[in-house]
Order: sequence, then structure tokens, then C-alpha cells
Amino acid sequence: MNGQMYIEAIRKQKYESKTRLDATIKIDEIEKVCWFDYPSEYGEYICDERIDAFVIALIPFAMRKGLDIKSSIPISEKLSYQLHNYYIPILSKYQETFKKIKLACPCSSVNYNTKRAVGTGISCGIDSFYSVLKHIGINEKDYELTHLVTMNVGSFGYQGGDFSYKWFQEEAKKARRVSEELNLPLIEINSNLMEIYQENHSFSGTFRMAGAILGLQKLFSKYYISAGFDIKDFDITSEENDDYDMFNLLVASNESTTFYSTGLEATRFERTKFIAQFPVTYDKLTVCMCGNDNCGKCEKCMRTLGALYALNSLNKYRKSFDIDQFKKNKILNLARIRYYGIGYMRPLYKEIYSIIKNKQPGTYWLCAVMAVVIIYPAEKGKKIIKKILPVSVVKKLKKIGKKDD
Repeated sequence: MNGQMYIEAIRKQKYESKTRLDATIKIDEIEKVCWFDYPSEYGEYICDERIDAFVIALIPFAMRKGLDIKSSIPISEKLSYQLHNYYIPILSKYQETFKKIKLACPCSSVNYNTKRAVGTGISCGIDSFYSVLKHIGINEKDYELTHLVTMNVGSFGYQGGDFSYKWFQEEAKKARRVSEELNLPLIEINSNLMEIYQENHSFSGTFRMAGAILGLQKLFSKYYISAGFDIKDFDITSEENDDYDMFNLLVASNESTTFYSTGLEATRFERTKFIAQFPVTYDKLTVCMCGNDNCGKCEKCMRTLGALYALNSLNKYRKSFDIDQFKKNKILNLARIRYYGIGYMRPLYKEIYSIIKNKQPGTYWLCAVMAVVIIYPAEKGKKIIKKILPVSVVKKLKKIGKKDD
């Protein structure tokens, strides 16, 4: 028997320079307040007539916990239909951790949109820049980008609270620079979603973002969420929700706002090739898995550097990466990139090494051999050491390694 999640008492209230949309979430007699903060100049576009924002943001959590969603406040009729007939039955069938739940809310078919704005997120990564730059100056004017968005809904650490907000504010600095350079207004959204339920952002990030945008459904008629992969990698059984975003965003759309998964037509390498034409990316591209600046060593940094090397575009990005350091150890770095391209991540590296193999066959084969003979055993050894040695010793070794760098 399923538990119950009640969504009650939606409020819209202004404080300082923000306008907050919040609702009381009640689960097993425990009450929490879930909220989204928007700049007050967009206060008139905040939708407090329906619970769409909260249902979409919380439905992955509700399905994992087996919680039926109940409310006396209306939900979009279109959204209710799509969740009832597609999202809930399909995800509960193909995802082991998702349970079949029910929605018990009145329905409303009103289209609240009045502004017909078009938005997308700006994280300054490859996929983000691709979505932005693909929708500027296009022929279809109703689909041309009018606003950029940056939001704190779960991608800035499990901690939530001040820790995540400070990280978010650091990240937002580059977004503001892009906004100024492209002459597009930036909307900064903050939320306590990670404090409502903590989980890996990749498991529910699409719905967290869509929920935040449905809070502004009076503003946005269309919103683009960047795809992580191209369409051939669509996988409804994956625990990472962006592997089936085309489906997610169809069911998350309502009468007021339509979501699109952008970049499905292009591989990661093709997206990198496209954005490398635009100077706005040269000093702002940020792909690192380790923080706000590119470390040049993690898998995502190495993958991006490998693509830029294959495209002969490394020098364009001297303000984003330590290009001299990469070139100094070029062969070893390319071997490491070749190592990362072994196994399940092979599709992300295939095009990089196809170009290197054609243009520099000697370099390709040298790096391939080094990846197998040197890099693979070294990485395997690290994993074994981590299992054998105490955590305190591993931390000391890491500190020594950083000093040597």
C-alpha cells in the first residue's frame, strides 16, 4: 500500500529583491515547505493557481518512495493526463526503483502564458552553449531565445543550504557575463529542493529544472533543456534521467509551457565543433567535474581538451584551460583520453580518435598502446590501493600528489 504526499497551501510572497513560490509538503504527518525564489521583476509571471511546479519537481521522489500525490489545488489537465497515462506506467514498468503511484487532484486546462518568452539554461558547458547558440538569430522567430536561466535546484552538491547557494553564486558569475555579451536577460532561480529530497542530480535533475520553470509558466511558452547525449543513446531503463529526456520533457509540458530536449541531433563532438566557432565561449567554457574552474585533469576536462585538440581549436581556449600544460604532456594526456574511451564511455570518444587516427596515425597507435600498457594498469592499481589502504592514508597520498603538481 502506497504512502501519501499532500501538496497544500501554495503561497506567493515578495521579500527583498525576490518573490517566493512555496507550498507545504506533508508526508506521514511530517510537514516541509518547498520553495522556489525568482527575481521580483518576474513576480507577475509566477503561477500560484496550480501545483504543476511542485508535482513535476517532486514526482521522481514520490515514485521512488511509493507516495500517491494528493491536493485540493488544481493541476494542469494536460500534465495530469500525461503523467497518469505515460510517465507513471512507463517508468514504473522499466525502472526498478520506481513504483506505480496515483494523482488525486482537480484539473485545470487554463493556458496562463501571457509573455510567450523562450528560455534555456546557461551553465557554460558544451551542451548548454550549444542550446543557447543554436537558438539565436534563427528563422523561426517564435522559437528564438529571449531569456537565459541559471538555477540552484540540485546540481551544486548534496548539502543544499548555504553550501550549495555559495557554489551556485560562483557559477552564476560566468552566466551573467554570457548574458551581458549576448544581450539576453538572465533569470536566477534558487530553491530548497535538495533539502526536501537528497539524491544524485542526474537521477531527477530534468524534473527539478522543469518544475522551477513551470513556476514561471506565465512567462515561458517554450523552454529548452540540453540533452546530454544524441538520440541513438535514448534509454528508458537508465537510472540517469537525461538518457530519456525526450520522453520526460513531452510529459512535463502543459497548456502554458512546452519543453524541448535540444541537441539530440548532434553528438558531443559535433556540439563542441559548433560552439568552437563562437568567441563568447572561449573564456567562459566550464566543463569540470571538480569545481567552478577547469582542472584539466578530470574525465570531462580531458574529453573536452581531446575534442579541441582534434578540432585544432586548443589555442582558442587558453583562458578556459591550461593549454600549455596539456601540450607539455601531450602524448601522455592523449593516452589518458584514449583510456577514458575504453568501455561504456566509448561513444563519447569515438569521433575524437577517429580524427586523430586519420590525421596522425603514429600518434594514435602510440597513445593506444600507452593507454593499455601504462594508463590502464596505473588506474587499476589506484583502485586496489583505495580498497586496501585506510581512508586517512589515501587522503595524505592525495595531498602529496597535489604538492608535486
